[in-house]
Amino acid sequence: MTAPVDLPPTLVSGLVRAAAAIDADGELPAAARGRLHRLLEDAARRTHPEAGRYLRAKLAVTCAYAALPVLREHPGLHAEAERLTAAAAAVMRGELGTDVLADLHDEASARANGLFGTVDPRAVHALLACVAAVATVLYDPPLDELSVPEKEADPTVWESSFYASLAWTGGATWEGIGDPQVRARFWEWYLLVAVPFAWDVDSPLVPYPTEPPPL
Repeated sequence: MTAPVDLPPTLVSGLVRAAAAIDADGELPAAARGRLHRLLEDAARRTHPEAGRYLRAKLAVTCAYAALPVLREHPGLHAEAERLTAAAAAVMRGELGTDVLADLHDEASARANGLFGTVDPRAVHALLACVAAVATVLYDPPLDELSVPEKEADPTVWESSFYASLAWTGGATWEGIGDPQVRARFWEWYLLVAVPFAWDVDSPLVPYPTEPPPL
């Protein structure tokens, strides 16, 4: 971001509490993310009834774009992920129909899940971050669903932010994969950069504000 974003005091407090919830594994637990989503919804609804949905979609797209650098060594997947995420942004701007985006989502989801075991899992997670962002744009999952720990949830409903964290770290905490400091830095970027960027009505959908710090 090029300038500080004017955030509501309640949101600032919520971001501080969320940062304090990052655990010893570097994870920002789903429960903490869920509380933050509810706070964002409450704050956004004061401006417009549908503002919360738009904010969640913009945040998901921001996280998807932040996963793209992981795909630099996989040009074909990088191009596919970039097209998918650009299509999500186009739908949000009213430039593309949701039917087209739904077809792209289904194709990319099938392709990504078929890649496990054939390429670096980080690349698969990066593509799935884009798939998850598209799902948020299309379907806007219930807030209660966003508080369910990923280990207990179906991977098809995992958030773009969580998939992006897997892309940067290599895997989930329960798999014993990834450096806790790397994971923590990703979630700090999410709280300090991605959330304020999504909140800022003057910031564009793309490009993403910055990619996460060197991880």
